[in-house]
This record gives sequence, C-alpha cells and structure tokens, in this order.
Amino acid sequence: MVHQIRVIVESLDDAGGVIGKEIITTKNVVKPNHIIELGFRHSEQIDLLSQIEQQLLDKQSVYLKEELYKCPKCGRKLYKSGCVKSAFHSVFTDHKVSTSRQVCKLCKWTSTPSVRSLFGNASHPNLVKIQAELGANHTFRESQKLMNLFSNNSRSTNSHDTINRITEAVGQDLSDNPEVPSKSIPSASHIYVQVDEGHVACTDRDKRSFEVMVSIVFDAKNNQHTTEKKKDDGEVKGVRRRLKSKHCAASALLDTRDTMKQQTLHAAIKQGITPQTKITAICDGAKNCWDIVDSLEKHCDSIERVLDWHHIAMKFKNTRLGHEEMNKQLSGAKWYLWHGLPGKAIERLQLMRDSFQDNPKKKEKVQRQLTYIENNANFIANDQKQQDNGLIFTSQMAECTVKNLINKRGKGQQHMHWSRNGLHALLQVRSAVNSNDWSAICQLHIDVLYKKTA
Repeated sequence: MVHQIRVIVESLDDAGGVIGKEIITTKNVVKPNHIIELGFRHSEQIDLLSQIEQQLLDKQSVYLKEELYKCPKCGRKLYKSGCVKSAFHSVFTDHKVSTSRQVCKLCKWTSTPSVRSLFGNASHPNLVKIQAELGANHTFRESQKLMNLFSNNSRSTNSHDTINRITEAVGQDLSDNPEVPSKSIPSASHIYVQVDEGHVACTDRDKRSFEVMVSIVFDAKNNQHTTEKKKDDGEVKGVRRRLKSKHCAASALLDTRDTMKQQTLHAAIKQGITPQTKITAICDGAKNCWDIVDSLEKHCDSIERVLDWHHIAMKFKNTRLGHEEMNKQLSGAKWYLWHGLPGKAIERLQLMRDSFQDNPKKKEKVQRQLTYIENNANFIANDQKQQDNGLIFTSQMAECTVKNLINKRGKGQQHMHWSRNGLHALLQVRSAVNSNDWSAICQLHIDVLYKKTA
C-alpha cells in the first residue's frame, strides 16, 4: 500500500539524461475522513505551482541578460559581474528571477537588467489578460479581491490601482487600433441593429453626468429559439431566445458620435453587412440613437426603423396617474401602440391631456408621453404581429444593452464617478468580451503594456 507521494522536478540534458533533481514536496497518503482531505488543498496547490515554476525560472535565468558585448560608454569589452534578483509576476504566484549583470572594468559602466527592462513588464501576459477582463466586468476593488482569492495570497500586483491602469491601457489600445474586419465574412441578408444610451456620474464637479452610447449588431439567423414559457394549461406564453453571435460597440467620447458611428459600422461588417443587406434598427426614439442608425444607410439596401417596445412600456409605466379610470385610459393608449395604431393612441392621449386642465402636473406628464409618441409615430410597428411571427421588436432580449455594458459597474448605493476617457477605455474591453472577440484579439492589445514600458 502506498504511504507517501513525492513530487520531483528533474532537469534533463539534450540526450534525455537526468542532470539534476529537486524534491518539491512529500505528502502522506491517509484515509480521508472528510472531503477536504481528498487531494491537495488550495494553499498546497498554489505552493506546488510556485515551487515548480521557480525551478523552471531558475533554469531560464541563464538567458536573462542584455545583448551587449561592448560598453556603450567607452566601447571596451563587458565582463560578467554576478547576478541581480528582479520581480516576476505569474498568474497565481510571485517570483524573484536572477538576471546577469555586466560591467566595464575601465569606466565602471554597469548593466543591471531586470525582467521589466528586458521584456517591458514584470507581469506575465496571461495575468494581464485576466486582470483586464475582470477589471472590465467588476469594480477594480472587487477584481483585486477576486485575484487575491484565486491566488490565496494578497499580492501587490493585484492592487485595484494596477488593475485600473491595465484595463484602461488595454482598452485605450483597443480604441486607438480597432481590428480591421476580415474580407472573408459571409454576407448577411438581414441584420438587426439596436442602439441605446445611458448616463453615468462624472468626475467633473461642474457636471453631474455624461452620455454613453452602445450598440449591438447581429445577423437575424443568429437569433436562436431556445425554450418556451408555458402557462399551466400548456399554452405558449412566450419564447426565450439567445444570440449565437453578435458584435457590440460603445463610446463615451464627446466627438459628435464619430467614434460610435465607426465602431457600429465595424460591428455591422463583422456581422456580414453588404449593399444588399436589409437592416431592422430598434431604438428608444432619441435623435442621437437614430443618428447612429442613419450613418449605416449608405452601406446597406434599406433600413426599417422600429421604436423599441421596452422603452415605450417603461414610459407608460412612469406616466401612471394615480387614478384608476385614467390609468385604464392610459393602458388603452398603450394597447393601440402594441397593435401598431399610433394615430388612435395619440387621439386617446390628447383627450386625456385636455381633461387635466385643472391639474398642471398630470397634464404635463401626459403631454410628455404624447410628445414622445408624436415624434416617433413613423417608427411604431405592430408589435403584436412581430411577436406572433417570432420577430424582434424590443431591445430587452439583447445581452449587451446599456444595463449590461454600463450599469453593471454602477450598481450599489455608491455609484462610481468616471472620466470620459477612462470609461471609454473600459467599455472597449467590455465590448470585446461581450462580442466574443476578446480571446482572439486580447494578446495583440495586451502587448501595448510591454511596448510602452520597454
């Protein structure tokens, strides 16, 4: 019966002969009386990984030196002068790595390299990738806690300031160097474009908030049916769908929406837009959102503009009048809109408005709703028919709306305050992650951290 196990790292020569052996750990094999005694514990796993990686780093350290053969100051020969230790941060562990120091015996010039000076950064790119992704999806302090939880240690390289800096640097490079869409993307006959906006708290004390815009583009064929909601009697109440493929765009920049237009076009190209493609655009009715949609007009065959039912329903909910009979009238106007009859809805709202001559506050609430419907009457579809035909009529099913891309970072009682550039950079990473592009393109943009510090 086995009583112990031992983990050993062996060093081999080119012929496969063993030239070195290091015992990493020896562990007794005992009967587990509790599941926690099965295998290695978290701390033991991290310790094993740390020791094994240190063995590899020690062997690699002989190659870590500056490629200098003559003194850059006087031109004389350089001589080896011992080693220095420098920090290296792997995904879960921190290490000290030896690098070779060189010195000029004549002028005493010294080369003292480090992992950072040799490679541009002391953190492994895999660590940077995880930090950037967590920083884009969680608050920076939450990301710090998660990274340290995984590592079973409080590490300075996982500080919230470091994660903030990394996320912004990677996001800024995503913005400055957008991926050029491939020319081999299959063409799409019909795509959906959903554009929305939101406001976030601003770091500028003179301003309370600023606008952020997001869009999501997907081929109609990628809107897959998954499950059906059924009532107790078996009747289908609704259908759940998911997007098999989508591309997102987001911008917090104050640049007359030029960046947002360009990024939305790139998202549409990645989804297969051609001059023969038909677009269904779903927006909340804001002029700036329609402006993004209009910018695609010259790149497609036609655009059908649809007022987002989710926003219509929310506006009616916010217009509740505190009077049962009037709320029924309001629901009637909403019913007309659901069935694609904006004219009748407008007539109903006009009558309601006129009945509140002695109540200015309620009159103003109805007038705001009336103005919203009048301004977007041409974009109101028969959503009942759209639903019956399995077509999309609301942005609520999209996984990358403002709520997902922006508001997730503002949950809780204390919302974060942002600068435009800082939030814009973060949104580029979030957009890439939500577009399922992140794994394919992250390494290209992570390299910016190594170039800038080299």
